[in-house]
Amino acid sequence: MYLVIIVTTYGIFCLIIFPFLNNNLRYNLIRLWCRHFVSSANIICGINYQIDGLEHLTKNYDKPIIILSKHQSAWETVAFLGLFPKRLCFVFKRELLFIPFFGWVLGMLDMLHINRKYGIRAFAYLSKETQIKLNKGYTPILFPEGTRALPHQNIPYKSGGVRLAIQNNADIIPISHNAGEVWAKNSFIKKSGIINIHVGKPISSADKNMEELNTEVKNYIESHIVYNNTNFLQDLT
Repeated sequence: MYLVIIVTTYGIFCLIIFPFLNNNLRYNLIRLWCRHFVSSANIICGINYQIDGLEHLTKNYDKPIIILSKHQSAWETVAFLGLFPKRLCFVFKRELLFIPFFGWVLGMLDMLHINRKYGIRAFAYLSKETQIKLNKGYTPILFPEGTRALPHQNIPYKSGGVRLAIQNNADIIPISHNAGEVWAKNSFIKKSGIINIHVGKPISSADKNMEELNTEVKNYIESHIVYNNTNFLQDLT
């Protein structure tokens, strides 16, 4: 209930003030809300976090960077924007724009939304816009599974993220985490606990095809997830 109230209240505030602000100021205002979200989740739900490897997101690299992250929860979609120092550009499905307040504000940020029903044309648009965002100094972030996975659930990784990296000669920073253990997919019940976030070193896309790069990224992400409950899926049954 608290989340609904704060999203609605802050959403109304942003809808009123955003037309008078540039993209950087809009982004910084949203980052403040995301940090508030992380603090509230800790105070109200007992959800805390720890990050290792954050220094990999503070460095300036010779090549552009694209982040590919594990996707288990709604938590990381908000928290990463507040916790990570780089100027993130989320790639998300167009349907999110129609969520009252949250989606309306999201549409006023300089992010990347795609209409997946357009198939090949959608990726052509994404490819072009990704290059523009990288030239602005943004760091695109994608969830290669395409949907939230349950902890320990094995979902195939889509190749769109690694394809963008190869096209733009970008390195990939892999992100592992276990957020689904405390804020599971389609669950209104939040459990107290620690979210373990691992930020990996950049993975080079040079001289690799999509299949081998996708496999390398998936293997890295999956092998660096630190779970608190090794029997999560069994506990659901």
